[in-house]
Amino acid sequence: MEFEGRITAVLPARTGTRQDGSTWIDLSFVFAYFENGEQRFEDSAIVSTFDTNIMAKIAPYIVRGQDGKTVIENGVSKLNVPHIPCRCGFSLKAKNAQKKDGSGPLRIQEVRCYRLEVTTGAATKQQQTQQLIQPPFSPQTEENDDLPF
Repeated sequence: MEFEGRITAVLPARTGTRQDGSTWIDLSFVFAYFENGEQRFEDSAIVSTFDTNIMAKIAPYIVRGQDGKTVIENGVSKLNVPHIPCRCGFSLKAKNAQKKDGSGPLRIQEVRCYRLEVTTGAATKQQQTQQLIQPPFSPQTEENDDLPF
């Protein structure tokens, strides 16, 4: 699935080591979008990626401290913009997992990003649709409007 939308928050990256000794990095972010043009409220999903090319597209918007580390505020990475307009392709997959305490099986929903195109500087379709749904207020300029009050 691919949608126009915006990244509203980037969670701190998680890293680890595989059994073969290689390292992995997982970056998750909140992607807000409109599934169709008639919606008044946007949907959102926490989307994850292991793709370093996708991470490189998000990296310029993440604030880094003097030590080069990501600045974290309220549990999310601080962005240098309010949100990142983009087109995001993601897939859904239900997976079986094991609870960490070993008490039994667990079903989880995985949302993985396979494509990200940052559209900074261009109005997204959601913004254009939102403007059509909620047109800006324009006061009446005519003095004789024939209203009884």
